[in-house]
Amino acid sequence: MRTSTQSERKPRFFYGWVIVFACLLLSATNTGILSYFGALFVAPVTEDLGFARAQYSMYSTFATVTTMIAMPIIGGLYKKIHTKVMILLGAAIGAGALITFSSAYTLPVFYLGGILGGLAMSMFGGIPISILLSNWFNEKRGLVTGIAFTGSAIVSSVFSPTVSRIIVESGWRTAYLILAAALLIIVVPATLFLIRVKPSDMGLQPYGSESTAEKGSATQPIGFTRKEALKMPAFWMFGAALFLMGMFTFGTQQHLVAYWTQCGQPAEEAAKIYSAMMVVS
Repeated sequence: MRTSTQSERKPRFFYGWVIVFACLLLSATNTGILSYFGALFVAPVTEDLGFARAQYSMYSTFATVTTMIAMPIIGGLYKKIHTKVMILLGAAIGAGALITFSSAYTLPVFYLGGILGGLAMSMFGGIPISILLSNWFNEKRGLVTGIAFTGSAIVSSVFSPTVSRIIVESGWRTAYLILAAALLIIVVPATLFLIRVKPSDMGLQPYGSESTAEKGSATQPIGFTRKEALKMPAFWMFGAALFLMGMFTFGTQQHLVAYWTQCGQPAEEAAKIYSAMMVVS
């Protein structure tokens, strides 16, 4: 017969860390595959199709603008549609964006791929990661958020040379198709078998719920509502800072591999340099 102490004993392993790993996979496929790997395609695509790099790179502008417009809408949809459904739908659209790139011969088709990619990034990237981590962790949110978002840098640092080799040996169209398949192979099982939206789905409590309750803040709302935030100058300054940071980092990052190859580095060597940069990231 079990004693009350035994029945209330906590599991040695907290499932929230599985959620962190699943979020890392979302970050790897979302920002990593859909965004960071784009730098590897600039030179081969423009050289093959005869586009100016500025013309081709406009697809990332379409992606960014789409993400900016879609994020507030997608955030509202997450309150109405199950998180897993939104993630899977976003992954399908992301794979569709990569397939669109693989079949493109004209700039408008690349721009369409950019729009699809931007929509996908807003659907299964930062929003679900933030929701899942907030649900599962009352404490250590900074730590787990940092861990989750390293997925994009990890996949870029590890697989950039491999993707570059595929582009050289099999062509950039094949590389896009392989990335589309990889995205689905990673996201679909992680969503179906690893992700649990709330601890209560498994009869658990969020990490740190005991200490939060002891402090008497379990029922106190944290942060601001959207309506309150939109009236705050600090919110708009923060948004502007993120916009400028993204413009100067992602805007230049996309052209680094092409620049290094133009300077005489072989494509695979340029990919290794890019990989090293991602390790530091």
